[in-house]
Amino acid sequence: MQIRWICVHTESKKNNGFKPKILRIERIITFQELKLIENEWRGFYSQNGIVSPFLTFEFINLWYECFSEPEDVRIYKVFNGSGAIGFLPVVIEKIGSLRILKSLTNDHCLHSGPLVKNGYEEVFSKIILEEILKDWKLWDVFCYRFSYSFSQFPGLFSDELLNNMNVIGERREQPTYAISLNKSYEEYFRKDLSLNSRKNFMRILNRLKTAGNYRMVECRGIEGLNRWDDFIKLEDSGWKGEKHSSIKKVSQSYQKYYSNLVKLLADKDALDMYFLELNGLPIAGVFGYFEGDIYHWAKIGYDERHKDFSPSNLLILFIIENIIKKYPGVKMFHMFPWDYNYKHRYTNTTATCFETIIYSSTKRGRLIHAFDKLKGNMRKIIRPLVNG
Repeated sequence: MQIRWICVHTESKKNNGFKPKILRIERIITFQELKLIENEWRGFYSQNGIVSPFLTFEFINLWYECFSEPEDVRIYKVFNGSGAIGFLPVVIEKIGSLRILKSLTNDHCLHSGPLVKNGYEEVFSKIILEEILKDWKLWDVFCYRFSYSFSQFPGLFSDELLNNMNVIGERREQPTYAISLNKSYEEYFRKDLSLNSRKNFMRILNRLKTAGNYRMVECRGIEGLNRWDDFIKLEDSGWKGEKHSSIKKVSQSYQKYYSNLVKLLADKDALDMYFLELNGLPIAGVFGYFEGDIYHWAKIGYDERHKDFSPSNLLILFIIENIIKKYPGVKMFHMFPWDYNYKHRYTNTTATCFETIIYSSTKRGRLIHAFDKLKGNMRKIIRPLVNG
């Protein structure tokens, strides 16, 4: 572990001014060192009322086990005389000679965020950014993906902080698809869905009714875990299986990740899966989970022999209705970025997914920055030509 003492000035409401505060930065740089802070991490998580399963020690440990080398672990810990005020888990990823310091995210893990004590967000962000910039010789590009406008740290660092620190980089935004559950299901169906969407739903529902007995089944916690294999079979049964993009066909590291993730979610009572059954057989299933007052729609699988019933469309509305009526504390239904030509039909609120890019002062960092800037300029030139 590497420790550095720093002195920062934080605003004091009592003194109507600023006062110095001594903080320490500790950098955990191996998987073995991660194990040494397990009890501290668990204690911090439970004592500060954290609800995200993606900030548990079990998840952080699982991610590093599945997707990183032991020496590529990087955790920045900020603490003062009374203990830790926050942790930022990141990882070094090497692509050739390029070194990327990045969030614990990939195409199968769309969550990122630091573990921070409430009330310390501003000072934590500032100290972490300063420390990362001081480490500029150890990385070429800093890339922090998949943080959301409704999270504690949208983009990790604010635009104001990045500007004040004269950082060479940018915050990129894209839509993420979300539904605010601030009304009854009947009101949502009547007011937030288009007339065409309502007609299509009633049409396919009537078609399903004529096909036989149907029902939607919710499987929460351990019950959901017991039906995980049913979901895996459904997701692998169609084009995803043929293109080797289903969970069953991904690499061993991803299969290990999913296997342990659903166990973790079930243990935290966060796993909440749904199945659409016709004449006693599952024809579609959804892998979803709770994160505090948010329900995340993560993956869907269905039997393509029954695609005429549009099971994705049916399940979205079935689940929304169930959550509104059964879980009044849940405020949002989140479907993640990338539209796939259906999510926009159901959204009734604006939400954003952030990616923060910072370029190091290393030679490679400056080259990547110049290349990315060139690509951005080319897009600005080409897009009007294509669209015109």
